[in-house]
Amino acid sequence: MGRITDRIYYFVEQLFGRSALWQLVAVIGIIFLISLTGGFVVWGTSPAFDDFWASVWWAFLRLSDPGYLGDDEGLLARSVSTVLTVAGYVVFLGALVAIMTTWLNRFMGQLLSGRSPIFEKDHIVIVGWSSQLHAIIEEMVHAKERVAKRWRKRRLPAIVILAQDYRPELLAELEGQLAEDVRDECRVLIRTGNPLELASLERVDFARAAALVLLSPVKAADKKQLADVTLVKTLMTIKAHAEAIDPDARPTVVLQIANPANRLLAESVGWEERTEAVATDEIIARLLCQTLRQPGLSSVYNHLLTDTWGESLYLVSVDELGLEGRTLREVHRCFEIAVPIGFLKGRARAKQEQRLRILALDEPMEAGDEIIALSPTIRDIARGYDPDRALEPREPGRQRVTQPPGVGRKLLVLGWSRRLPALLRELGSYRREHFEIQIVAGLPEQDALRRLEPLVSSYAGLDLRYRQLVVDDPYDVDALTPESYDGIALLSSELAEDYLVADAESLMAHVLLAHHLRENGGDEKVSFLVELADEDNRELFELEGAEDLVMTNEIVSHLLSQVAVRPALAWIYEELFTVGGPEIRFRRFDEVMGELGELSFDDCQAACLAAGAVALGYRFRAERGDLRAGTHLNPHPDALFRPAPEDYLVIVEPQERPSYVD
Repeated sequence: MGRITDRIYYFVEQLFGRSALWQLVAVIGIIFLISLTGGFVVWGTSPAFDDFWASVWWAFLRLSDPGYLGDDEGLLARSVSTVLTVAGYVVFLGALVAIMTTWLNRFMGQLLSGRSPIFEKDHIVIVGWSSQLHAIIEEMVHAKERVAKRWRKRRLPAIVILAQDYRPELLAELEGQLAEDVRDECRVLIRTGNPLELASLERVDFARAAALVLLSPVKAADKKQLADVTLVKTLMTIKAHAEAIDPDARPTVVLQIANPANRLLAESVGWEERTEAVATDEIIARLLCQTLRQPGLSSVYNHLLTDTWGESLYLVSVDELGLEGRTLREVHRCFEIAVPIGFLKGRARAKQEQRLRILALDEPMEAGDEIIALSPTIRDIARGYDPDRALEPREPGRQRVTQPPGVGRKLLVLGWSRRLPALLRELGSYRREHFEIQIVAGLPEQDALRRLEPLVSSYAGLDLRYRQLVVDDPYDVDALTPESYDGIALLSSELAEDYLVADAESLMAHVLLAHHLRENGGDEKVSFLVELADEDNRELFELEGAEDLVMTNEIVSHLLSQVAVRPALAWIYEELFTVGGPEIRFRRFDEVMGELGELSFDDCQAACLAAGAVALGYRFRAERGDLRAGTHLNPHPDALFRPAPEDYLVIVEPQERPSYVD
């Protein structure tokens, strides 16, 4: 008997475990059996029921509608009618409503699960999910003019995210992080799937996308290689199944590489000149390095690499401006709302690594080349161009090499970050400079020394020491004697629970260190550099007097979004931010102009061009006329001001620092 019961239970389980259609069929069968049984009872026992199928219909009506209950006469008919009505509540209403509700919930869940394919064209696909995703979307929306010019689109294309562990609530969370104007400007679609599977990539219609951005899944320094392998395998999957696409219609691919050593490998796997691997940790380390060498330089990078201050680098065709055969020196003053710093040779005349011409002021430009210019928007470059405007030339000064900006600096670095080795390598690459660096973090000393040992043996200009300490107490700060250092760097520690906690730890350490320096007279001598993970915390550090803030996530988001539209921007940033090529630097006004007086930006630009450099703007210690204190890039060329000895010009100059005046 038990075996039979188990078999019946198993049959019912298999039947109801199928789709909603099978469940409906089962319930309809039960309703028919109940109606048949009830009709048979009254047909065989009551003379009022002489037609069998009419009896069955009578039973079905009582089963489906309790309103018939009061119309019956006789004890038997009323008893059967009552049983049928109760059974109707349970089976007809309860079971059907439950099945339909379950099916509807399952259907809505399927719609929201992100498993249906999309039907878009020239859209932007972001593969991966990270804490900086909202910043990437915001940067893409703010770059809509660049997108419109590059892809000839009137509006921003759809942004499609492929997330492996997607949940419907993640979309609501992402939209809550986006600014209201950003939500109104873009369409964000999310699909779930493994990027290593072709079916998941086809779900986001990767073959018809304009750009693919592959985010690094790395969480810690020891997972860099695994993260890069995952990205390369994803790229190989994409390439293997997109060979049939017209080469001119293939999407641009941008990979966020964790280990810089894998960059060339990743680019070789992808399509030539359509695949760009961006080592974001290395770029951030370079920015930190340049700022440690020249305190205050982070303000320039924040202007160039975030959307907060409204200046960026753009590329505009030489053909569009009619500059074939002319040089940058000749046409520099023709741009009123832009500052050209170089140009990019056309693809047909140079290999990828040889196309960039930063500070090539006297090389004639050709058809197909593109000017690289600093401007508020891409439209302002052509809109502010006037071929009749001229800049009075100056005679160049003597060329001589002067002392680099970071010689003999003593640095205190707090916090252990996966970017720390890259930062130290970048500092060590300046062979003529020497850095004495004290690293303080919560990483066990044995692990830290094991990771630092290769750097100590490879770079003679680095004198590294390590101390295991979490700076959260005034006594710890006193023991570090921060007033004895030239600069202090607070890195966003990867040992913290998340980036918000890391920012909170940096803020606490900054408050303690700043208080100690004020008490010991070191606040004017020691410069502060803070790596900030969340740009919303910028105002907190500014209130505490932090001079240099590098907003990591916002800069990384800007880089990825801009390079996705114009891969050549990655080459430009790499050229400007590292040793060996032209660099962005500060120069005193008297060093460039000689005797100080009332000047305009045109005057400064003429002096810089004469020495083979380009002026980008100013950095004022205090208010100068109508110009507030701080950094001003691409200022009005004719506005007059009177600089002070503590003010600086922001320039792009060759690695060999020239003399500007005789």
